[in-house]
Amino acid sequence: MKRFCLILLMAFLTLYLTAEDKPTIAVMDLKITNVPKDEVELIVDFLNNALFETGAFDVIQKNMRNKLLEEMEFSASDLADAEKTNKIGKLLSAKLLLFGSIGKLGTNIIFTLTLVDVQTGKTENTFSKTYKKLENIVEDLPSISEEMASISQRRNFEEKSAVLYFDDFSAKTWPESEKLYYRDNKYHIFNKESDWYTWETMSVGDCIIEAETEFIDGQNDAGYGLLFRMKDTNNFYLFDITQNGYFRVEKKLDGKYINLIQWEKSPAINLNAVNFIKIEALGKHLALYINKVKVKEIIDTDFKEGYFGMFASKNVHASFDNLLVYQGNLVFFESFTTANANWIQDEYAYFKDGRYIITAPKGSNGYYSWTSLERRNFILKADVEWLKGSSDDLNYGVTFRFKDLNNHYLFEIAKTGYYQLSMYLDGKWKTLIPWQKSNAVNKKGKDILKVECRGKMITLFVNDAKVDSYEDDTFSEGKIGVVSAEGMTAAFDNIEVFSIK
Repeated sequence: MKRFCLILLMAFLTLYLTAEDKPTIAVMDLKITNVPKDEVELIVDFLNNALFETGAFDVIQKNMRNKLLEEMEFSASDLADAEKTNKIGKLLSAKLLLFGSIGKLGTNIIFTLTLVDVQTGKTENTFSKTYKKLENIVEDLPSISEEMASISQRRNFEEKSAVLYFDDFSAKTWPESEKLYYRDNKYHIFNKESDWYTWETMSVGDCIIEAETEFIDGQNDAGYGLLFRMKDTNNFYLFDITQNGYFRVEKKLDGKYINLIQWEKSPAINLNAVNFIKIEALGKHLALYINKVKVKEIIDTDFKEGYFGMFASKNVHASFDNLLVYQGNLVFFESFTTANANWIQDEYAYFKDGRYIITAPKGSNGYYSWTSLERRNFILKADVEWLKGSSDDLNYGVTFRFKDLNNHYLFEIAKTGYYQLSMYLDGKWKTLIPWQKSNAVNKKGKDILKVECRGKMITLFVNDAKVDSYEDDTFSEGKIGVVSAEGMTAAFDNIEVFSIK
């Protein structure tokens, strides 16, 4: 079933990242070579302040850091030992550690930094530059900190992994008038007298907004596109393109328009076809894409969250389709609102009422349908629902890291309130987690299944509740799909796949 009920509910919610989402970072003392120690300590203080000023981190102050390390008999130099990084991070309750060095070699001062994720032990970002004077390092600290903040926000954002809104305009949920109307399953805006806007009253903060747009008729040097982080009609951002190949970004602040990016020509714009435009808004960092090409990235701090919508300039007729708002690195999304070639379609598997229905025939070993998408580390979500069957304990669910019908994993549930994890290996069935009863499973209605695969760790969720985990690396990667057991009919909808590190 389509997300329209969900959309109506979410229209009353405000979904944005709060201070609780900020990762905690600890800046460790820098390794010093042939430079004054007291001056380096000042640089560390400046660095702590610059990181705090980005607004992206909760920064552990140096005196608190030193106290905790001294109590546990750790020194800052222990960061050279990768095995101790995790322990130090836990002691400081820090998600990120930043360490580095300042050293003089001849007449050059070499400054390096390394950002480490405590949980994984992996290096998230590095910085290295040669200077002539120590004060030049201080001048660079704000830009260095912003780069570190951008990397951290991107990682934090990808972990969110959620589709917040989707509309393919196959049903009429947006305003309709002479200037706003539906045609051919697309949404059209056209007003000869003035610019025209429409928006969804759902507030989002850090997110990605994308849509398919098309110039239909009118003035080819005037813009059409998306508005985002809209507070009201006098305060918002605007990303628009023109039929003759230009784009810009504007900000309307207290009723006055300000150009953040002046009109700029881009070869990424299709002059006589559909254009796919995307906005990636993470904190103060705004990245703009046209047909999968990043055309610009800017920093602006005025609006942190707000509504999103569509617009067309005076005398521009434009259409919009597949408006999608999400968090995380979404690599696949299927709403099943229209039939498509991504899935098998026959007498047993078919599209109906915005869902994908599978009726597994008798005498079969279940019925599988899968996509060509292959992933190693990912989050898979799917809406599943039991429709009918010869008994209530028949299983249905998702398959992942699917090699072929003889080699894959299965995460399934039963209407009676049970779940299991299993796999086929060279055609032989193997139970990894035997049937377990869980109150998270709905005995009536829809369930949301979620599988998180990170290396050999497989974590299972039902309706956002973690129900189990299992370590196995028999299959390191593969396709994703859905499955229904012999003798039953199940419905599937809203399949989301997010890539994770």
